[in-house]
Amino acid sequence: MIKFFKNFRKTLINEGKTTKYFKYAIGEIVLVVIGILIALQINNWNENRLTKIVKSNYLKQIKAELILDVTNFKKDIRSIKTYTEYLNKVSEGNYNNIDLSLLLNYLCRNLEPGNCGISFNKMLESNTFEEIDGETIKEKLQTYYLTNCAEYNNLTAFHSKFISENIEGPLLLILNHKKGFLVDPKEVIEQLEVGKLKSMINWQISYLNYYIPSINKNISLAEELIQLINHD
Repeated sequence: MIKFFKNFRKTLINEGKTTKYFKYAIGEIVLVVIGILIALQINNWNENRLTKIVKSNYLKQIKAELILDVTNFKKDIRSIKTYTEYLNKVSEGNYNNIDLSLLLNYLCRNLEPGNCGISFNKMLESNTFEEIDGETIKEKLQTYYLTNCAEYNNLTAFHSKFISENIEGPLLLILNHKKGFLVDPKEVIEQLEVGKLKSMINWQISYLNYYIPSINKNISLAEELIQLINHD
């Protein structure tokens, strides 16, 4: 085909048909330009298609992580209720149906930080986040991961450090530890009458309950994001 066009141009030039040659040359340029534009359009379409696929995959991964977050947060709330129910009974002197030898297992409990935002961070790093349609879902994703989850992890970090420094250490001095982190119920009752142990218990109850609004806020936003992703 290329050889044909070359021969055709030579024939026009040799026959002195300059005007026809220029018309042909312009037509050829137009065809080349159209071909380039079509190629660019196809390339852009293909890039957009691939970007949508990558975005969709990230959102699917984020949705799966959000579902897991909700499960874990609800598990945390159940744990808090279990811990505080036991500790409230100890603090109030209601020792029926509880095992005081297990006090340390409840008093030294802290929640684990959430491993949130793995796929979200990858999406940010790949510059795919801006491809999400709709400002609402983008704003809520940023609020959930960069604000809510970050605050929750700060709570758990402070809680863990406080227990390590202000509860676990002092408990070694006021209660005799047995294997399996067990203590003597009689010693527990004696120390509760002194006051310091009860203060530790009440602080733990207060801090565990302090988690609940933060966790409920995270659950609510995570469930909302799951619905938004379903309709994206």
